[in-house]
Amino acid sequence: MRHCGACACAAITLSLGGPARADAPPPAPAKPLPVDDASGKLARPPLLPEPPSAPLPWKEHLEAGGGLAIAAPLVGAPTSGQALQIHIKPNVGFHLRLSWEVLRHLWFTGYLVESSHPLGLPSGALGLPGIIAENSAHVYTFGARVAPTLPLGARVRLWLTAGAGWGRVAYPRLNVTQPGPASFVVRERAASMVEVPIGLGAAFQVIPRWMRVHVELTGSLLPSQIGEALEAGQYIDRAGKKRALGPMPHLEGSIVQTIGISLVL
Repeated sequence: MRHCGACACAAITLSLGGPARADAPPPAPAKPLPVDDASGKLARPPLLPEPPSAPLPWKEHLEAGGGLAIAAPLVGAPTSGQALQIHIKPNVGFHLRLSWEVLRHLWFTGYLVESSHPLGLPSGALGLPGIIAENSAHVYTFGARVAPTLPLGARVRLWLTAGAGWGRVAYPRLNVTQPGPASFVVRERAASMVEVPIGLGAAFQVIPRWMRVHVELTGSLLPSQIGEALEAGQYIDRAGKKRALGPMPHLEGSIVQTIGISLVL
């Protein structure tokens, strides 16, 4: 029975790993944690390396610009109240535009064009007896257009454009001089108009993602015009008598050439 008990103890000792050997190396001491020499506290572990940064994809949202505009109003034939042809001469003005790419290759543009035009009023025009001093009419239009666009490479794009707008032409006060020292004044008048612009344009990228040069040629139809300038009126001559005043001409349309710089936003 004593031998059996000794065998059992030996088996248990072997299963638990047995007694420690005298020649076995001692266990390695635990590595001390880093300590901050200044405060004596545990030092902060080093930060992990930053992950590589990926640039965000670039996409333009708006294009804003402006520049010169050469506008030429097209005057219709004289009406019954006009004794002579009245001319509204072409002139240089300015334009502003704000464009947004609604869909791929389809842009939406808001525009403003403003210009002043010298008037050609020969003696006897509008039924006025005498010499009419030279003056200028002020014209402005604004509206919106859509433009299907065709890109040509990364720097050039072409487009067609069509839309609708509203405008106003204001005729100034007219000074009429008759033979002798006396003269009289005809008060200012104005008319409003609806325009339908149709045209084509192109843009060239000067500074990538920053600046473009654009040119555009637009012809506008004027289907509707209203205002006192288009109606017969009255004036008071130098003798104090009331006289009939002829209407200003209807505009058949206009042609506008623009060139300018756009900033990409």
